[in-house]
Amino acid sequence: MYTIPNCKGEYVEILNYGACIHSIFVRDRQGKIGDVLMGVTDASELANRSFEGTMIGRVGNRIAYGRCAIDGQPLQLETNHMGNFLHGASGNYAFRMFTGSIDQEANAVTLYCLDTGEGGWGNNVDVWMTYAFNDRSELILRYRLVPDAATALSPTNHAYFNLADYSDAMEHVLQIHASYTARKGENGVPMGGLQPVADTPLDFTAPRKIGEAMASDPSFFKGPRKVFDDFYVRDEHGWGIAAELYAPSTGRRMKVLTDMQSVIFFTPDKCPMRKGKRGITYPFYGGICLETQYVPNAVNLPEFDSPVFHAGEAMESTTVYAFSVDG
Repeated sequence: MYTIPNCKGEYVEILNYGACIHSIFVRDRQGKIGDVLMGVTDASELANRSFEGTMIGRVGNRIAYGRCAIDGQPLQLETNHMGNFLHGASGNYAFRMFTGSIDQEANAVTLYCLDTGEGGWGNNVDVWMTYAFNDRSELILRYRLVPDAATALSPTNHAYFNLADYSDAMEHVLQIHASYTARKGENGVPMGGLQPVADTPLDFTAPRKIGEAMASDPSFFKGPRKVFDDFYVRDEHGWGIAAELYAPSTGRRMKVLTDMQSVIFFTPDKCPMRKGKRGITYPFYGGICLETQYVPNAVNLPEFDSPVFHAGEAMESTTVYAFSVDG
């Protein structure tokens, strides 16, 4: 585990297994430092429940039916989730041991692994993941992936945030700078087109309490579970703010800035009645994911930014989780 502090006494903890963000300790309005990230209790649980805070790749979200074509060559990938390719399947970086190097001047750690093509890709990718933490309470994620042949690359981080000392995350206030989501097909994967969020529970164009949005139209959610798992397409192209999360009870605020086209909003509902870090029992909706990446299934949808990179061509991306406190 690598610990990266700042001048305020705040710090983040990074694990080389899964290039995982294990903890983020930042101040609340009372000046108390607390962890805002869900995670596992100890190392014995990593292999079974390691999506929390881990790097996900080489393609972080779904590819419909595991099928795509790279430079005209058809490819059949593993299908590990409802008939689709998800989270890199057997090649998921969440289950990789990375090697690390420390840059004390930059207050950063860089983690490296070699992706040898598991999941059905059949080519290698050099993977570097750099985490830096500064005195402005910004956690900076820098992705750099370089393939040895044409492939799709869309990594992300699967952090589960809770800015309210692990109380119900549905009380958080969220704003997402996106007027549309990628339209999902029957398989839950984008199959082309955009869907406006206006007048639906997906509308977070203005700050809105998550629980209130979920309760605004119960019929909107398919099946017995009410879960947000939606693929927002940012209004602004290029570098900018994608989302902002606020916990009224603690005053903690988190801005998500990125150069990626999409931010995935996910509210896991499988948190209750299990112990997390330091013996904390997470509530039913215990965390919130805001994952930056290419639009899921973009390898098959030319209307969106392309995640295809060629031999020696670096995929480079930056995401910042910027923390502050409202008085």
